[in-house]
Amino acid sequence: MNSNTTQWLCAFIGCVFVAMRLAFIVDVQQPDAAPSVEQEFFDAIREGKTDKVNELLRQRPALLKARVKNGASPVLYAVYAKHPEIAESFIARGVEPNIFEAAITGRIERVRALLKQDPPLVKAYSPDGWTALHLNWGRLDIVNLLLDNGAEINAQSRNRLVATPLQGAVVTRRIELARLLIKRGANVNCKGEGGGSPLHEAAFSGQLDFAELLLAQGANINAKDDNGKTPLGAALEYKRDEIAAFLRKHGGEE
Repeated sequence: MNSNTTQWLCAFIGCVFVAMRLAFIVDVQQPDAAPSVEQEFFDAIREGKTDKVNELLRQRPALLKARVKNGASPVLYAVYAKHPEIAESFIARGVEPNIFEAAITGRIERVRALLKQDPPLVKAYSPDGWTALHLNWGRLDIVNLLLDNGAEINAQSRNRLVATPLQGAVVTRRIELARLLIKRGANVNCKGEGGGSPLHEAAFSGQLDFAELLLAQGANINAKDDNGKTPLGAALEYKRDEIAAFLRKHGGEE
């Protein structure tokens, strides 16, 4: 993914999923305008207005089955918007989490049960383009479970971000997740939208610890994105002086 996309994601999600939090890397879209009650429902979720969400559900329980334009469910949308308590309230109302919802809400036993019932789910994509591995939300136990069951560690999201789980780990500043993914075979030179590598992401966001990790594991310090920009170029563009100095010291070029 390119630097503009990453900046938008970081602003929307907040941290470290980064807050995709997708960030990770998450691609949230506005719901369809019609019917207006659905728009109101998803607006209330996004804004964290629990009372309004509950009021709308009392009036129309079927809203739990509504979807935003990109196909994300209310549970996923609530977590993307940094309101996991609202997601939990939906599950308490009777939503049975699918594998994506189970992964993102940390329900490892539910993930395990679903994989036992339907093993191909481990490689399935959510309507908004993520695998369950992308949606691990930093739960290393769920990551290991999914990988042990055949998850594609370098799977690219089927949305405009074209992100791998490792890229999501960098965007969401989850270094322990990145270490685990690399240990289990993640490609440190994968590319996302715009041709950016994980090292581009680390440079853009000024994450020195990630840059050190990625270089130690074979990342190409002078990889170029689709605009010909190297990680050092990204660091300089966004005035990340410390990481720019580090990259120069290790042979980085503009």
